[in-house]
Amino acid sequence: MSIISTSSGRQNNNAIIIARKCALCGVSVHTDGANNCTVTIFDSATAANNGKQIGGWTVPGASQYGGRNVTPPTRANNGLYCEITGGGWYYVEYSERDIGG
Repeated sequence: MSIISTSSGRQNNNAIIIARKCALCGVSVHTDGANNCTVTIFDSATAANNGKQIGGWTVPGASQYGGRNVTPPTRANNGLYCEITGGGWYYVEYSERDIGG
C-alpha cells in the first residue's frame, strides 16, 4: 500500500498542522545556520499541548538541515500540533488516509 502525503508548507512558528485523525509521515527541520532548531510534534488538535508527544527532532545550527521519514507512519488520533524553538523553520508531511487499527 502506498501512502500519499500532504505538506504543511513552511512553518516558522508553533502551529496546528491538522485538527483531525491523520498519520505523521515525515518532518524536515531547517536552521538559520547559526542556532539549533528543535521541533516537537504532539497528537493534539489544539495548541494546548495536551496530547501525547509523537516526535521530536533537534538539528544543530551549523548542520542547517535534518529530519526523518516516519516509516511506518505514526497515527495521530486527534491531529498534529507542532512547537518550534531556536532559529529555523520546518515542514511536516502527513496523510489523511486510514492506516488501519
